[in-house]
Amino acid sequence: MNQHRHKRHPRINSRNKGASGEREVCKILSGITGVEIKRSLESVRTGGADITCIPGISVEVKRKKEVLPSDMTSFWKQCLSQAETENCKPVLFTKEDRRNWVITVSLGDVIRKSVFIDDSVSEWKSLPIGMDIQAFKIIYGRWQNG
Repeated sequence: MNQHRHKRHPRINSRNKGASGEREVCKILSGITGVEIKRSLESVRTGGADITCIPGISVEVKRKKEVLPSDMTSFWKQCLSQAETENCKPVLFTKEDRRNWVITVSLGDVIRKSVFIDDSVSEWKSLPIGMDIQAFKIIYGRWQNG
């Protein structure tokens, strides 16, 4: 008798998965900034940004089995709203299961100092652009160096 055995994966609580993702992003950001970064436990209570201890940026972290375009739209709107409340640059970290982190920032925050962008055009601030960790490290460095 030929039986097929399937590996069972333990079911992961979405809250634990989110907290684990936030801790992973804290390690990434600590490596980029050179400063120990910790989760904002206050965000659980108040619904604020997941990581708030980096001056000038508001970080939202999302981990899902699969991130759909509608999820990204919702995540980005939440990230923009929180960043606006805190008067910070929005930074969204998303990760699908068994994939690398994707970091989304505002296109306006990436190219603001370019000749062809007008700071008064608010659409630039809400247009998302995704990148990997290495690209974000470069962008973050430029933000810090003004």
